[in-house]
This record gives sequence, structure tokens and C-alpha cells, in this order.
Amino acid sequence: MDIVVPGEGERVFAELVDRLESIEVEDFVAEVEKAKRLKRYGLLEPALTVRVAEDTESGGEQRVTALLFGKKKKGFCYAKRSDEPGVMLVNADILELADAGVLDFRSRQVFSFERDEAREVTVRRGEETVTVRRDGSSDWEVKEPAGWEAEEAAVSSILWDLYDLRADAFVEEASPDALRRHGLSSPGLKVRVTTGEGEGAHVYELSVGGKGEDGVIPAVAEGGEAGDFIFELADYIVDDLKRSLVREPGGGQDNGR
Repeated sequence: MDIVVPGEGERVFAELVDRLESIEVEDFVAEVEKAKRLKRYGLLEPALTVRVAEDTESGGEQRVTALLFGKKKKGFCYAKRSDEPGVMLVNADILELADAGVLDFRSRQVFSFERDEAREVTVRRGEETVTVRRDGSSDWEVKEPAGWEAEEAAVSSILWDLYDLRADAFVEEASPDALRRHGLSSPGLKVRVTTGEGEGAHVYELSVGGKGEDGVIPAVAEGGEAGDFIFELADYIVDDLKRSLVREPGGGQDNGR
């Protein structure tokens, strides 16, 4: 695995940096000038390669150094810098990060917008669509279906969930086959939030699939920071998205919509 540092990671990235900063050399093993001799230490095809980019004093091109981590030996592993011949033993705990995938280093931010800038919210569940709209700071009004009042608390709850939405984890790239497998080709639940007006309007769209046998609720988003990736969505958010946005005029919340 080849990890490039710095990058866009979060938990795994922070853990990697912490471990790099705390690396202590247990023992100096040998100086290896010829590349083929690195094979015995597992450094010719290392288990983990970390490239560290550092700014130069001149402010020019960054200086990149590769740290190579190879075979394990009694709780330690062989390691060396790419620009130095010395092979050393360091704690093997860092090799746990070799199992981290590319998606583990992505930011989990899905959407990021100001709730006050939301002008329209549409929720489609199956064949039923509900749209509410407001102008500026006015109250929400039902645009579709006609003859209903907006359930302000439910609309507010959806905006609280989505304005700073973060994925629980990323699953895989949103290829046509992956979307089909996760029930996202024709999702049963879709939510669209429009912020701003006119040319400054922006649409954030979230599609949610059904919960799988593993308990994971898959989702995919457009208009945000998640890119073309399927991610896991928390149960409580899905519960909020299923709340009714409308009520009968002068009555209580209508749970059927």
C-alpha cells in the first residue's frame, strides 16, 4: 500500500501522523547500498510506503521522502528512508495501517451549507413527493401536494441532519453495478435541498437505499463533497428523513406523508 502524506484524511490520517511522529528506532540493522539486498528485509516490495512532502526553505518544489516498512520481526519491522542506506528496526504497530484503504483517508463530509439559506426541500418516498418552500426567513409553505400545511419541526429536523452531513463510512465507488446492488439505481427515498436563489441557487441531493443484511444503510449524494462514492448513513438520519413534512390545515401532523 502506498499512502501519500499530506492528504485529505481524518481519523486514519491523524493516527498515521501520530505514529510517524512517535517512531523510535529499536536497533540499527545494516547499511544497504544495493537495492536487491533490500529483499531480505521485505523492503524491495515494502508492506507500507509513506511519502512525506516537506516544504523547502527556498519555497520552491516540495522535498518528498519515502519511508519504507517491510517484514516483521518479533513485534518490530524493518524500515528505512528512501534517501538513506540504513535499515533499522521500529515498532511494527504502524503496519496495521497497511490494511487501510483509500476510502479510509477521504473526508467524510457529504454536505456543507447554511440552514438559513435553504429555500426548498423535496422528499420523495416511493411514488409520493412532498415539496416545501420559503422565501427568505418566512415560514415554510407546501408547494406539493396542494391543500396541506408545512410541518415546521420536521423540515427543521431534516435541515439540521443534512446541512453538515457526514458519512459513517465509505463503501465503494458509485459505479452503475454498485448502485444497482445497493438499491440506489431507483432509491426508495430521495431528499433534495435547494439553497439560494436564481443563478446563486445550489442543489444538494441525497438518495438512500434499503438497509442491507449487514445493517448498513447505503446512500449516495450529489452537489456535495462526497464525490462519486456510496457511503453509510446513520439510522437516526434516515428516521428523520421519513418524518412527514405536511399536516392537515389546523390539525396535527399527518403521519401518512
